[in-house]
Amino acid sequence: MKRDIIIPKPPFWGSRVARGIALKDVFPYINETALLKVRWGFTRGKTEYEAYVKLMKETVQPLFQKWKDYCLKEQLLVPQVVYGYFPCQSEGDDVIIYRKI
Repeated sequence: MKRDIIIPKPPFWGSRVARGIALKDVFPYINETALLKVRWGFTRGKTEYEAYVKLMKETVQPLFQKWKDYCLKEQLLVPQVVYGYFPCQSEGDDVIIYRKI
């Protein structure tokens, strides 16, 4: 096992919350397949391909855009993220996270 690896020092220990994330910056990361087909139920099923494409283009995508615009206007969603750095090590397939003292 190699032990002469330089371990970078993190900028801080523990967790932090990132606020002030613009909602419009989050929209490109939405998995539209999972949302529109799985959660909203717009699956093709036995629908002809052309009819399904038309439905998605003329009904579903405009509906999705309407909801995005509504969320922006009414400020319904406030994106935040929690991230952190913790002292840890691996042991086989496990990750051991130590408590910072």
